[in-house]
Amino acid sequence: MIDKGLVEDLINILRNLEPWEIISYSISAETDSNRMYLDLAERIENSTLRERFKYLAEQEAKHKETLERLFKMLYPEKEPLKFNAYPLEAFSVYEDLKKAKDEVHVLELAMLSETVASQVYDYLASVVGDEGAKQAFKQLSLMERGHYELLYKEYENL
Repeated sequence: MIDKGLVEDLINILRNLEPWEIISYSISAETDSNRMYLDLAERIENSTLRERFKYLAEQEAKHKETLERLFKMLYPEKEPLKFNAYPLEAFSVYEDLKKAKDEVHVLELAMLSETVASQVYDYLASVVGDEGAKQAFKQLSLMERGHYELLYKEYENL
């Protein structure tokens, strides 16, 4: 079960940011998510899961590219800020994921993190004014749900 307080905490943090700062945060978060999945791919022994995590790392890199294009379109005069923050996908479980070794536990944490990301992107879609940004956040939310489904299938197969 997702901790609603966790999502609310992150959303409260994001509420205090300007839209261009939120997109900047999202770019940084996707970069960190890419690194997180690459790290999991290196640490996990199960070859199928290793390949899934590599795939998810590639997907997170594509999300970053999408957000960078959106940022340039909406804010051509600005550069994205660099945030040193937990990825959206792993806001509450990042430290646990860094230490987790058990495949079941890793998948449970990764599924939780993808759920958080989807919910945050849903929120961002609901508050952003630009229609292009709204659609991009909705698409990212759907992609994060797809990541959850992929991880859940692997979880069922263990």
